Amino acid sequence: MKPVVKSEVKPVVKSEGSAMGDEVKTQIEEQGIKVRELKAAKSAKGVIDAEVKILLALKGKYKEVCISKLLSIMLCTIIDYVYIF
Repeated sequence: MKPVVKSEVKPVVKSEGSAMGDEVKTQIEEQGIKVRELKAAKSAKGVIDAEVKILLALKGKYKEVCISKLLSIMLCTIIDYVYIF
């Protein structure tokens, strides 16, 4: 088994998925603030429900981005591991 040398470890670079994840996270935060403001203003239930639905959709999109990013990192790690050995 060959030991991993520090120079062989590749630095983590922000990818397109990472930027997209940051963008979606910002949208989630903004939508969350909007929902809290509507609740504080005691807006109509239908209005709040519509905004919560948008918030949940954004959270689902964020989860997809994170999972695809995680899978890509895992795949790169496996490939690097196989290449080293």
